[in-house]
Amino acid sequence: MDRRALALCVVVTAATMDLVDGTVANIVLPVVQRDLAAGDGAAAAIASAYTLALGSLLTLGGRLGDLFGPRRVLGLGTAGFVAASALCAAAPGPGPLIAARLAQGAAGAVLVPQTLTVVQLLYPTRERGRALSVFAGVAGAATVAGPVLGALVTRVDVLGLGWRAVFALNIPVGALVLAGLRWVPGGVRGECAVPGERAVLGECAVLGECAVPGECAVRDERAVPGDGPFPGGVDGMGSALLGSGIALLSAPLLWGSAADRLLWAAVSLAGGAAALTGFAVHQGRRARRGRAPLVDPRLLRFRGFRGALQVTALVHAAVFALFLTLALYLQGERGWTPVQAAFAVLPWAVGIPLTSVPASSRLVPRFGRRVLAVGTAAMLLGVPASAWGLHLAGDAWYGPAPGLFVAGCGMGCVVAPVLGLGLREVPASAAGTASGVLNTVQHVAGALGTGVLGGVYAAHLELPVGGRLLPVLLGVVVLLVGALLSVRLLPRRP
Repeated sequence: MDRRALALCVVVTAATMDLVDGTVANIVLPVVQRDLAAGDGAAAAIASAYTLALGSLLTLGGRLGDLFGPRRVLGLGTAGFVAASALCAAAPGPGPLIAARLAQGAAGAVLVPQTLTVVQLLYPTRERGRALSVFAGVAGAATVAGPVLGALVTRVDVLGLGWRAVFALNIPVGALVLAGLRWVPGGVRGECAVPGERAVLGECAVLGECAVPGECAVRDERAVPGDGPFPGGVDGMGSALLGSGIALLSAPLLWGSAADRLLWAAVSLAGGAAALTGFAVHQGRRARRGRAPLVDPRLLRFRGFRGALQVTALVHAAVFALFLTLALYLQGERGWTPVQAAFAVLPWAVGIPLTSVPASSRLVPRFGRRVLAVGTAAMLLGVPASAWGLHLAGDAWYGPAPGLFVAGCGMGCVVAPVLGLGLREVPASAAGTASGVLNTVQHVAGALGTGVLGGVYAAHLELPVGGRLLPVLLGVVVLLVGALLSVRLLPRRP
């Protein structure tokens, strides 16, 4: 196996560790709540603390990778993630567990953007599609398979740790990632794309900088439109405005908005909107003054990048909302166990990697963005088909399986190609920031979709059992139709 493949394995493993932890806590939450005697408010905070910290800091994590190189920042994020996971596994009560989950999310925000950056640096444009398809296929499957892993680990009771094993497993996995960092590109001046190997002649690792004198690491890079790069540095005010805006906007949706908290929720949402507006104004002003913004506004001049943001937001809002409400429905209304509910969505996880590689490496180069349109249409077909199958089969596990498998195959045709088409025009020097923005949009959209459609589900509990999912399914379909229409913003060809 060549060094690039080894580096790809390292970053895929790191991304999988984060994605599994983003969903695994939900399935073990009832056990955690009983074991730690946590109230409903503490349980909600345990479930959402990770997502809240992650979404608030992802863009800053991407910027740090651009400034200090993805290998250093990936190592820092992984070490922090392992340490926070150990604290989660050893938490004696709800308070320490919430604090550890916040730390875990913050470390994940440093780790996650570097994974896509490394793929950008390792592979030139002509080879990047296949690498991104492997990355996205594994990542998509990990997102769906997280609850399955959590249910199995808890049921088997690994080393007698119970639910704590879910977090303890990150320690050996993180150690493997740290051991493999020697294969990951540094992405800074004077370092090869793959340590120990000569870069390909005429290709650049970082825009305008050679990995080896006279040699570079990624071909066909374009400069960000404008007058040239901004001076380096971290935009502290921008980081604070963006992080606080996302946190304030997400908190009421993640923690609920019961009647006794409506005023707090309204104030939080208004504060979040104000902070994000201030962030946008601050970024434009900072860019006009020639100082480095947290998010270079010139990135939005790339039509493909804007399209990728829109498609990513709509698809992940739909998928995250569907999985949450489906789990609530199967366990709360149908009486399924957590293991049964987790395995019910497994066909979706199987479908994603089956189509992601051929879609990106063979179909997209030939048919372009039409592959994403077909994939989104398959999701639109599979979601209602799974609900209909569940209705016909009653409590049989196989009822929703065919529809979920079709939807998973459709998602594989979307999540991998959208990365390749969206990041195609982004220069390597801005890859970390662009990756951070994409990941931020993915997680925040997932939280918003979960909060809004989860609230819709809770508001219709008085309906008959067969009709409680209907409003959520309609919302999911609307989001996917929006994603289908947004595919037109992407480049026709890679």
